[in-house]
Amino acid sequence: MVNSEELALWKKMLGTKINSFTDDNKHYTIFHDDKGWTCDCMDWKIRRGSHHILYTDPTEKETGDIMTCKHIAQFLANSGAEVWELFSWGSKRKIEKRSS
Repeated sequence: MVNSEELALWKKMLGTKINSFTDDNKHYTIFHDDKGWTCDCMDWKIRRGSHHILYTDPTEKETGDIMTCKHIAQFLANSGAEVWELFSWGSKRKIEKRSS
């Protein structure tokens, strides 16, 4: 089992950085391991994400219906997955690929 210091090092070395949506000088680190996706943004740290998304990867080998943060959703869209954010009132919005 990996301890917290080792996991922090793995995230730093292997995680993917994604820019903040509100501050061009800030970025967050996205990481995926056997427990799923993580992000170091406050939404993820406090609530484990507040965005309900459905995603399908381009090969359709992996699909998901998860609560996550907007950074992980954007990372999945940028990686080529089809990503939809679902809203409590029944509508949905496609998350488009963005350049970094």
